[in-house]
Amino acid sequence: MYKLNKQADSDGTSLRGNITVSTKRLTELFGLPSRSDGYKVSGRYVFTSEAGDVFTLYDWKSTSLYDEEMIAPEEFWNQSSPVTLNIGAKSTVGVGGFMSFLTTSLRFAESGGAR
Repeated sequence: MYKLNKQADSDGTSLRGNITVSTKRLTELFGLPSRSDGYKVSGRYVFTSEAGDVFTLYDWKSTSLYDEEMIAPEEFWNQSSPVTLNIGAKSTVGVGGFMSFLTTSLRFAESGGAR
C-alpha cells in the first residue's frame, strides 16, 4: 500500500523508472501535484510505502518552465492524452510495486470505483 505524503523527505531520490499516464487522471485521483524546482520539474507527487520507502512521480523538462516553446505547466497537468512521467526512489527496491499501484489506482478510478 502506498500513500500520498507531501511531508515525506524525498532528498536522495533519483530516476528509477517511467510510466505513461494521463496527467488529468492523476490530478483527478491525487489532486494537483506539489510545485517543484520551477525549472526542470513543474510538479511532483511524493508517496510512501508501508515500509517507509519514498517514491516520487514527476515531469522532467516537459513544460514552458524549461523551454518557453513547450506547454504551460497548468495545461500539462490537465492533459487527457498520456504523457511519460518519471518515477524517483532511493533504490530500485519496490519500484515495480509502486508502478503497479499507480496503474491499478488509475484503472480503478477510470472504471468509476472509489479509492
